[in-house]
Amino acid sequence: MTIGERIGFVTLATTDSYAAGALVLARSLRQTNTVAGLVCLV
Repeated sequence: MTIGERIGFVTLATTDSYAAGALVLARSLRQTNTVAGLVCLV
């Protein structure tokens, strides 16, 4: 198991505004070349 399979970023989007913020967060994390998984609960 690699470190990217053991760690992740999880966010909860309860409204449209939070969903938009989750997209911004995901883009920012991807730009840092993170190996962690990204999960958004809707």
